[in-house]
Amino acid sequence: MYPAGVSDVRARRIVLPGGIGVRIAESGARDGRSTLLVHGWGASLYMWRGWMRALAERGRRVVAVDLPGHGLSDRPGAGHYSRGQMGAVLRETLEIACPGGADVVAQSMGATLALDVASAEGGARLIDGLALVNPSVFGSIAAIPLARALGLLVPARVLPHLVPRWLIGRTHGVAYGDSSRITPQDREEYWAPSQDPAFALA
Repeated sequence: MYPAGVSDVRARRIVLPGGIGVRIAESGARDGRSTLLVHGWGASLYMWRGWMRALAERGRRVVAVDLPGHGLSDRPGAGHYSRGQMGAVLRETLEIACPGGADVVAQSMGATLALDVASAEGGARLIDGLALVNPSVFGSIAAIPLARALGLLVPARVLPHLVPRWLIGRTHGVAYGDSSRITPQDREEYWAPSQDPAFALA
């Protein structure tokens, strides 16, 4: 999985104060101005592969993160994926990976989380600049509590079988708008984390 075989990008795992481990990838000058790249729901730091080198070549220290439940980061159980909890993870990631502050580029769900961190008390100390790509909002689905009560949700043992390779490829083809831009490697990179039995549940 990315960044395997990419000599100028290093991956490592950091453990946050609450015990959740997240994977980050880094590139560029260690003393350069930091840019943190944050993916959206269902994606991973792989989505930023084209940005890592481009930003590093401009003197930036570039950091991309796999949020919990995504990529190769930890997949904690239910109750760890609320907007507040995911925002806290992003804040802690910034504090550890970019202690001097960073410009943040964030997409979809990640953009909403980044905006939350930036606008919270102390956010200006962590985030110097903010670029939001297709920010989305968190919502609630009124039928979920009823479905849980009636036992209508998909059993956890079935979930891993609901993310076959072809579905991942088709989904990303729709998201890109032009499915010809999705390479076989892209399909593999997005599909590989789903083979962890905890992925679909997360």
